[in-house]
Amino acid sequence: MLPRCLLLAFVLRLAANSAVGQISTIEPVVRLGAISGENGEFGFSDRLITVYSRGDISVQLGDSVSEKMLRWKGHFSFQVVRNALRPSTRSVPLASSDQFAFCDPFNQVDLSARLDHDLRSLLPRNAEVKTVDEMGSGRIIVVYALGGTTVAYSTWIAVFQPDRNSRESLSRAMLVSRDGNYCGMRSLGPRYRAILIDEPSGSSDFSVVYVFALRP
Repeated sequence: MLPRCLLLAFVLRLAANSAVGQISTIEPVVRLGAISGENGEFGFSDRLITVYSRGDISVQLGDSVSEKMLRWKGHFSFQVVRNALRPSTRSVPLASSDQFAFCDPFNQVDLSARLDHDLRSLLPRNAEVKTVDEMGSGRIIVVYALGGTTVAYSTWIAVFQPDRNSRESLSRAMLVSRDGNYCGMRSLGPRYRAILIDEPSGSSDFSVVYVFALRP
């Protein structure tokens, strides 16, 4: 296993040399990466995220699952800087961290009633709406699930925004997690959101934070 100082240097170089994770698309939402901890606990402070785990900690930078995976044990911190996840020597104290609570393991929560009929009709018919986040200027973040009442279902994020005729349109939905259950969303500032997913895997259980940036 790499010493922490070498791991930090490697991650910094990887992030700096990669265009993945930068906002360079017309899509209104971009995935910056994911942080996973086996039976992990997460702490949040503004744009700083710290994961604690006695098992494996995995970090995936960018918006592609084929990106380099980095593994560590103990704790690790990342901070959102200029639309990218960067390793940080700062950390949120363990006392301020906790495991995900209020998860939805059987896909029972549906907040569709918070959307008017026209907006709801833009989503898939079988979508279970988990979060409705009004951003202002007519933009609304919607996180929803597909897959029925199973322990592992897919979670998606999309953005409603007015078009040129002031009618609502829906952005192309982006996959958050293919197999897991939704545990909430955290604001990391006006333009950044962290989606919390619990992903069981055999005898292990992984807590994962997926980080997204919104275009201005």
